[in-house]
Amino acid sequence: MLKFTHSQIYFPVIITLLLGIAPGKALDDIELTGEQDGAYEKAEYIVENNIIVKRGRTLSFAPGSIIRFKRFGGLIVEGNLECKGEPSEPIVFTSMNDRPVSEREDDPQPFDWNGIDIKRSADSITLEYVRISHSTFGLKIPETLEKLSVKNCVFNDNGNADLSLGDSTVIVEDKKPFSLVTDTAPQKPDPEIDRLVSDSVVQKKQWIVPARIGFGAAALVGGGIWIGYNARAHRLH
Repeated sequence: MLKFTHSQIYFPVIITLLLGIAPGKALDDIELTGEQDGAYEKAEYIVENNIIVKRGRTLSFAPGSIIRFKRFGGLIVEGNLECKGEPSEPIVFTSMNDRPVSEREDDPQPFDWNGIDIKRSADSITLEYVRISHSTFGLKIPETLEKLSVKNCVFNDNGNADLSLGDSTVIVEDKKPFSLVTDTAPQKPDPEIDRLVSDSVVQKKQWIVPARIGFGAAALVGGGIWIGYNARAHRLH
């Protein structure tokens, strides 16, 4: 039977207190808060307050990154957000309690953090293989956003909504990949559509020519009848 001395029992606790490691925070967590931009490498992050991406700037996280938010924290995007995960390494935005049981104070719940709020000034939002969990409003997008790409994103256990577009709530099934893409950029011409349009124009022209000939012949015949009728009437007088 193993026996532990008092020093063996209390040593880890003392080290934890000396290092200032808060409950629910792992040793390798990187703290983020305030204005942020640039490309962040794969890591686990803790957000103390709001992250703000200012207008004209871009924030991105590498595949496999986990961004955990404390209560009332969130991500506010006034510029660009580009998060491209991979099927085997999604980018996760979640609650600070969404971690192994031994490393958390409470179970993760809806409303644990605010969510991702995209402002009207935002230019471009790209989210691929991203997970958003345990927030209040999930992902909030303005209707005026021109460049939006949400592909294979999963929403789970969010409070008021998973995804909203303007004043409308988009119905999203929990834990199921979801995609929504809008882009007002000019589309490349489609040769097949061009061919169909050309064919319809040709058919219309082919119909117009015989029609014009028919109308012309009818006019000539009608004119001849009218002249003959007038000549006969003149002879009778």
